[in-house]
Amino acid sequence: MRYIGASSVWAWQFAKALHTSDMKGFARFVTMQDLYNLLYREEEREMIPLCKAEGIGIIPWSPTAGGILSGRYFENGKLVTRDGDSKRVSPGSMGHACYVGKPQNDQIVGRLVELAKQKGATPN
Repeated sequence: MRYIGASSVWAWQFAKALHTSDMKGFARFVTMQDLYNLLYREEEREMIPLCKAEGIGIIPWSPTAGGILSGRYFENGKLVTRDGDSKRVSPGSMGHACYVGKPQNDQIVGRLVELAKQKGATPN
């Protein structure tokens, strides 16, 4: 059984690895761990269809976007993180660069918080 994380693998590279394992008689990959959440859905274009076609399981990585989708960083209609917040999303982190300061992410998290309130729940 083999596993691969997708943080640095493109779908064409994964397809090539699968082909090589088939040609050489190596064990095939059985799972792919993709960065996948409401704010990052790029994997829907190529990786998830490839995995589906090849019978590879998907394990979402960072499904809460480092806690961004919890709503705790949503203030006055915007995502805001500070130096004292989690290292995964604080200013200067990769999470901050990926998720904070993007109007489309503010809208998505705003809608998530709104829907949670309508249901009498919290996003986290």
